Amino acid sequence: MLASAGVKRRFDTAPVNGRGESARLAAWLVLVLLLIALGYGSRLESGKPDPQVLYRWSTAVGGLILDAIVLGIVLAIASGTGLLALRRPVSWKRAAGMIAIAILAIYAFESVYTAIVHP
Repeated sequence: MLASAGVKRRFDTAPVNGRGESARLAAWLVLVLLLIALGYGSRLESGKPDPQVLYRWSTAVGGLILDAIVLGIVLAIASGTGLLALRRPVSWKRAAGMIAIAILAIYAFESVYTAIVHP
């Protein structure tokens, strides 16, 4: 009825009445619950982690493997949709400028944070 009156939805990204995406939402929920269960399960099994665990290669490799698996699942859940907004930038020059600004902002925040907290 709204479409016949000439009223458009804001971006045409949401399904009508929020329906039609229940399977995708359930998959996201299962992914999050699985990651929570793995985190709590590993903590219960091994107890408090060693303070030097971040300085081991096995931690880095394990993190990369887990991140690759999660990325694969996320790409599978969002496949065929524009949900991840993966598209070519309009201007490569502008995209490079935005990346440079983001990196400079991160370094500025890091230097201010380090000066305040003294980690």
